Amino acid sequence: MLLPQTGLYAALDVAERMRKVIAEALPSPESGMPVPVSVSIGVSTMRSSDDTIDALLNRADRALYQAKNSGRNQVRFATNE
Repeated sequence: MLLPQTGLYAALDVAERMRKVIAEALPSPESGMPVPVSVSIGVSTMRSSDDTIDALLNRADRALYQAKNSGRNQVRFATNE
């Protein structure tokens, strides 16, 4: 998800609210049994040195995998790399 004109803290807040809503939802397939679902989210901000969207997406992807490798169901911010 791209959030133009959104600062880091606001983007982290949006991502965390999304994570909570998804974690609290219990979809039920045809069997009727609720299925717990969680999500890991990577957040990154655009830098003035970014010449393509790929740099931004690569940082967000790395943050996503940090979240997954740290236990899943969390939001992580891409640190300066």
